[in-house]
Amino acid sequence: MKRIALLAFIMVLSSKLDAQLIYPQVFSSFGGNLKNETVQLTWTAGEPLYETVSSNVGILTQGFNQTVYITTDIPDFPPYPLPNLTVFPNPFQGILYVNLPTESSETLGIQLFDMFGRCILIKKTNSNLEELHLPHIANGMYVLRITRSNRILKTFRVAKVE
Repeated sequence: MKRIALLAFIMVLSSKLDAQLIYPQVFSSFGGNLKNETVQLTWTAGEPLYETVSSNVGILTQGFNQTVYITTDIPDFPPYPLPNLTVFPNPFQGILYVNLPTESSETLGIQLFDMFGRCILIKKTNSNLEELHLPHIANGMYVLRITRSNRILKTFRVAKVE
């Protein structure tokens, strides 16, 4: 009799508990896709975002299992003011546009870095609107740096999502 009562109690208790909640936002560090004739598997490694609070001082993101937090700060030291320098859309899916206020003879550099500081893309341009095709890189946060004569003009933090 005690076993039946204990089993009933455990069943009622387990029906009221959720082992995992699904959140629509995930900070993804990497992911992948495998496919054969019968099965397709897509995965994302990261952590769910529960809440993000931002102010003029900084951004605080509360997530799951944030035991180690590494931050990389890349300072901006623009030698010349460039008010029209923009990157869009952010977050992006496969194509990122860079609006560069350049003169026709001026060449600017575009560099894209992952959060480990590895350079993923280096490009030189004198175009006013540069289209970067990046469907091959993994979802996550990246640093986009615009340079002129090896001097940093502007740094952007961009996110790739799917």
